[in-house]
Amino acid sequence: MSRPLAEDLIRLADIQPGERVLDVACGTGVDTRLAAPKNGPSGSITGLDINPGMLVVARSVVNIDALVDWHEAGAEKLPLPDESFDVVLCQASLHLWRINLPH
Repeated sequence: MSRPLAEDLIRLADIQPGERVLDVACGTGVDTRLAAPKNGPSGSITGLDINPGMLVVARSVVNIDALVDWHEAGAEKLPLPDESFDVVLCQASLHLWRINLPH
């Protein structure tokens, strides 16, 4: 996705030092990399994507200083314990999920 959109998302998320951040549908990790410095060394950041190819790219370009825990999984059933995160990011992927609304 575009870097300006990612920068807006990170600014609006107002990530604080020490927070635990999850980037759902992280793709190549653009948002993840921008979020990582915001929560500092006492925080954590996790990138989650269902596409292994996207995660290969994310792992190859992530800053060595940014400790990111990458997970290959779908967002509809997170492989992580409940209440593991303070902030959840998700940019430009909600339109890909089918939601059946009652008539």
